[in-house]
Amino acid sequence: MSRQAPRQSRLPKNYKAERRHLNSAFKSIRYGQDPSQFLVLDKDVLSLCDPVLIRPLRVVQKENVSAEIEVLVIHDLSFNNGSANNNFSLHGRLPSIEYRQVAAVARKFEECHCRYSSTTICILKGVLCHLMVASRHIRWVAASILERETLVFDLAALFRWTCSPTCYGVFGSATFCLLVRESPAIMVPSSPGVDSSFAYEWVDNHTIVEPESGDRFSWRNRPFRLAMPPFLGPTAANEDKFPNG
Repeated sequence: MSRQAPRQSRLPKNYKAERRHLNSAFKSIRYGQDPSQFLVLDKDVLSLCDPVLIRPLRVVQKENVSAEIEVLVIHDLSFNNGSANNNFSLHGRLPSIEYRQVAAVARKFEECHCRYSSTTICILKGVLCHLMVASRHIRWVAASILERETLVFDLAALFRWTCSPTCYGVFGSATFCLLVRESPAIMVPSSPGVDSSFAYEWVDNHTIVEPESGDRFSWRNRPFRLAMPPFLGPTAANEDKFPNG
């Protein structure tokens, strides 16, 4: 970020939808505390902190779930015009990232279908958990819930932040480099798969495409799990996304 967070004379109010679904929003934040996605503190700590940039919260209703039960909490980093978080970001310091076109996934589907025409083709995606924000930068990603007198810090690299795609891309590319060097036969000697793993990464999504032939798809998952911890730590994988995970 380009400079210290500016001091705010008053805390911005959250949007009406967030206030209307306050219980659901706070429930989502509480759920995010366990995996260290959110840090929740008493708002009185503001007087003890360096300048903290507070942005309002939005809520979005999840598909097939009532907003009275659960919502998606979004930190509005575009607030407000001219002094948003993205305005303070130093884009020139970001590394250059090249992405493969999504057509690579389509070609892999076609290849699998030609070789295994009578077999279901499986896809595994979205298995990477959030990247964490450096401790010295969390003052830029705060929000407040005045009704609960709480201060909320978003500890994950936010997708509304203009620099997030590049940050995820750097770590994703490193994981990809490890993954494409592995094959099922390396992990499981009894496996017939000797070809290297197919891996496609786009920001936070890492994708595997394999036929559901015997344990082939399961064998492909194993190097995927092992490629993440060296760069992202032991809790990097979103286990809910893995079959039988």
